[in-house]
Amino acid sequence: MPGVNALREESTKRPYSPEHIPLLLPSQLHGKTACPRSLEVIEFRLREGQAHDALNDLRQGLRSRTYMLKFKDRFLRGQGANTRARNCLKTLDAKINAAATKYRVAHQSLTVLGASLGLVGWQDKLRPLLDEDISSLTDAFDLRPGEGRRRVSWIWQMCGYSERAIENEADDGFQEGE
Repeated sequence: MPGVNALREESTKRPYSPEHIPLLLPSQLHGKTACPRSLEVIEFRLREGQAHDALNDLRQGLRSRTYMLKFKDRFLRGQGANTRARNCLKTLDAKINAAATKYRVAHQSLTVLGASLGLVGWQDKLRPLLDEDISSLTDAFDLRPGEGRRRVSWIWQMCGYSERAIENEADDGFQEGE
């Protein structure tokens, strides 16, 4: 793309190694230099897939954390076993945070590219991810007196999850995605 080399040289004035060279994808070039529309469409499709993959990783991490917490409460006794379980939970939390960050980066790129390409409709499925959206499926069902009603996060109501799965928390309600 014309103009990218000059932008790259501006951002890397010091000696650099190849892995630190910025890629300068179309979503990062918005307004700085001209970019072919076909490249923007390609990056949009890639970022859309990245967002869906990140949401799948996020949901898997939340399911694993829920299972691990239930297993820990039910079966583990003693300081050593609980310490190992806590370390496993820290690892799962790191994976959940990484998936959330990956989704947020993809969503930001989709926002930039969607506006420049004039694409609409993708925002209905891929919403901005807030911290309160990152909750397990069972959190909405574990009500205590005085807490009122909780809502199921939108990440569980996307494609691949039917109403029956959300209501019953049964695996037989899960559907194949697009």
